[in-house]
Amino acid sequence: NFDPGRIGLLAVAPSARGHGVARSLVEHAKAWLMQQDAAHVTVVTQDRNLAALTLYQRCGFTIQTRQHWYHRWFADQSDEGS
Repeated sequence: NFDPGRIGLLAVAPSARGHGVARSLVEHAKAWLMQQDAAHVTVVTQDRNLAALTLYQRCGFTIQTRQHWYHRWFADQSDEGS
């Protein structure tokens, strides 16, 4: 099987941070994906998200590519005129 397993966005409530919840989620996701015969597992995060980068590296991931994504947030049209 040449299909990679992909871990999408991951978030942990502020009150649960520092208790190993994120690491447990990542490790369990990796194990499940490998049981599903994923050829490898990938994850994407923002380059400036040092907490996420540290977490993923501690879970065995390595940086393969760096890309810049730009976002622009527009005002909610329903809020105009309020």
